[in-house]
Amino acid sequence: MSTPHFPRSRRLPIIRTKGPSPSPGSAAGNRPARCLGFVRCLLVAGLLASLWWQMAAAKEPAKVDLSKSRGLAVLADKDFFEPDYAKSQKEGLEILLQYGMRDTGSGDQFFDKKPMLTAIIKKHGAPDLIVYGPQKYFEKDKDYVMTHYYDRVGLVTSSKQPDLVVFVKVQFFDFSVSNRQREGKTFDFIGSSNDKVYYDQGREIGRHIYRKDQASWVTDGMIPDGVYLCFHDGKKMVETSIQGDGGQFTTYYPAGAVHWITHFQNGHLEGESKRLSEAGKPLEVSNYSRGLLDGEAVKYDETGAVVARQKFDKGNPVAEGKPGLGK
Repeated sequence: MSTPHFPRSRRLPIIRTKGPSPSPGSAAGNRPARCLGFVRCLLVAGLLASLWWQMAAAKEPAKVDLSKSRGLAVLADKDFFEPDYAKSQKEGLEILLQYGMRDTGSGDQFFDKKPMLTAIIKKHGAPDLIVYGPQKYFEKDKDYVMTHYYDRVGLVTSSKQPDLVVFVKVQFFDFSVSNRQREGKTFDFIGSSNDKVYYDQGREIGRHIYRKDQASWVTDGMIPDGVYLCFHDGKKMVETSIQGDGGQFTTYYPAGAVHWITHFQNGHLEGESKRLSEAGKPLEVSNYSRGLLDGEAVKYDETGAVVARQKFDKGNPVAEGKPGLGK
């Protein structure tokens, strides 16, 4: 699989460091800038496996067939939406697919009817996946949105009015495929939020809910200990081993070689993190404490020579590092 091309507007994951962001040009701002290129290569726990999944999925078929989309069929249903509404949403979806816009979406509330979710489910069946707004997990007393996905089309309701569709959004990922029933212990990504959904024999048992402001996640539900696999095109791409409150992420190259090994504890990256070449040689080795870089982080080239080195103390760079760092 060739290296994917991301649009210039694509947001790159940046590792979380302690404290507020320094202003450009300040003494505090200049020091981290010198190691930014290296730091960007060291992924936050919640984004590590998700980014590799997105890279693996970057090679798309020449043209996605939307003619069988249940979501677009719902939007085309005159019992719930105005005529030609599906056409306008399909045009927006085609743009997202054409440019590979995985981290964004398109949507609106420009429909006059008041579609009721229970009536839609009765006529078109249950949605493929329901995604809840972060307020459900982190702001218990607030209203939160619920997005009911029919493949790439999301029908948005709220916790206060769970049956009334107030907004429609379209996005890149086809949840009818990614959440297909499978045997054994498996998990899937919600690409728009970096959450993970865990299954046992096709039944959802829990989720890891990513918290962007703290670069960590919380567990929703009961996820038993075990090894959970994520597949793409029939190939194992990511493996999550869970034991109590900790575990290990392992990602794989398309050919099957190990790509990245990292550990977590209580919703944070914890301990050694190592990225390997397809030949099994280390390319990056670092250490984390509660999701923050801590200790020495080293980057190697394909021959094993050190090309960048930086020490960290709870997310803060504490040494200048080897010349050339961040270039």
